[in-house]
Order: sequence, then C-alpha cells, then structure tokens
Amino acid sequence: MPRFCARFPDVSVRFEELATAEQESALLQKRIDVALFLAPTVARRSIRQEIFHQERLVAALPDNHALVPKKEIDLRQLKHEVLIFLPSRQQTGYQARVLYACQEAGFTLDVVQQVDRIHNLVSLVASGLGVALCPASLQYFAPPGVAFRALKDPLSHFYAEFGVSWREEDDSALTAGFIHVAHGLGRTAPHKP
Repeated sequence: MPRFCARFPDVSVRFEELATAEQESALLQKRIDVALFLAPTVARRSIRQEIFHQERLVAALPDNHALVPKKEIDLRQLKHEVLIFLPSRQQTGYQARVLYACQEAGFTLDVVQQVDRIHNLVSLVASGLGVALCPASLQYFAPPGVAFRALKDPLSHFYAEFGVSWREEDDSALTAGFIHVAHGLGRTAPHKP
C-alpha cells in the first residue's frame, strides 16, 4: 500500500475484509473498486481477475509439535494430523488444492476445524487445535506459538495464488495503478522457508 499511496497521494484508501464471494457482490454494487483474493476462484463475466503472486504452501505447526525440530517435513508426515482449514464456501481453490496434494501423497486429512479467514488458521494452530497448510507469507503475521516448516514434496500444484479483481468496465487510472502496484508486489514479495 505505501507504493500505491506514494503514486496517488491524494487518494483515500479504505480496507474492508470480505470473503471471496462477498468481494464479487461488493465490486458489482460499487462498494469497493478492487479486491485481493486467494485463487483460483470463479468470477462473473463483468469482473476481471489477474493473478499477481504465487507462493508455496507450508505447514504451520504448534511450536511444541514433534515435527518442529525438522527443517523440512514430508507431507505424508501430516497424515494423522487434525487440519485447520478454510471452508469450500469461500469459493477459492485452496481447499481443493490441499486435498488433492494430500491425495497424491496417499492419504486424506481429518478436517476438524474450519475458519472463515485465512489469517485465523495460524491463531488456531497457536492454540494447539491442529495444524494448517497455508501460504508461506502468513508466517509474517503469526502469533507466538506457531512454527512454520517447508514441505519437501515438490508438488507443482502445492502453492497458493493471489489475485486482484475489479469491475470490467472500470478503466480508471486509479484501478490501473492499483493493479500495476499489485503486480510489482508479486515480483518483490519475500519468500521465507
């Protein structure tokens, strides 16, 4: 946001946290101009979407978990773990992507706890309620009590994609500027194992 605000200093920016499905309605009702989302998702024809960043998923573990001493873990080592998850009603491909990766590794996870916002995954992990598979960038916002470990599995589909969406008819300089800045963030986003 500092880059966007520097480029457009006279623009007031307001943040509103919405689930992906809520974002589409807010865009179409013109309550918001752009939305950031976890991909893949389904968009209506009147909404444009572009992916601006891709990152690996990592395991988020309670800091007293037996796997914490390892630098990397095999996805199969989570076979008997309780998973904290985003529900499929969020209309992103996150759940399908994680379940498919586990299936490819030869098991299905026991999904016990679902949260509506992706950043809440790590809060429940810190509480010791289970483990989560999440975008690596969540470790920058994690509360104490969570350890992140890279996954050894070189699964090409085991990543998260972040996108930006906007109304198709919106050709304003502000929207174009925001999209440009978002693409720049994707190129410069830090990656932490």
